[in-house]
Amino acid sequence: MRSQELSMTAWSSATWQYLHMPLLYAISSAAQIMIMDFSSQELCNTVWAFATFACADAPLLESIASAASRRILDFAPQGLAGTAWSFAALAFEDRPLLAALSARAVNTLQGPEWTPQGLATIAWAVASGAVVDGPFMAAISARSVQSISAFGA
Repeated sequence: MRSQELSMTAWSSATWQYLHMPLLYAISSAAQIMIMDFSSQELCNTVWAFATFACADAPLLESIASAASRRILDFAPQGLAGTAWSFAALAFEDRPLLAALSARAVNTLQGPEWTPQGLATIAWAVASGAVVDGPFMAAISARSVQSISAFGA
């Protein structure tokens, strides 16, 4: 299987809410071998699927964190938020990844791609970690103030 096929299999399984541990183990094993071939979207989809099942497969998560840190400039806002949420939901803290996600988000926060949900998701994910990122929290707060009407207030 190619990286896209592995990622989509994991994503589809989570979307269907079909938990089949042998399938997840097979995806994890194969993904770890080819993790550097994964696109940013494939990394996000895969970690999201495992988070949806509350399956904290440490070797896979370490592989994804390392690959995501290296490809951080390829992540769109939705991918940043989804990846941050997934690691936070699994209570799997990778400080280099968290720092990379925060820095990338700060550099893209003024873009129109950030939805109120994306802002809230990444703020929650970063705040739930043990690392307090002052510049990120200031930037996310300022961006949230700009779009407060979209939050339904």
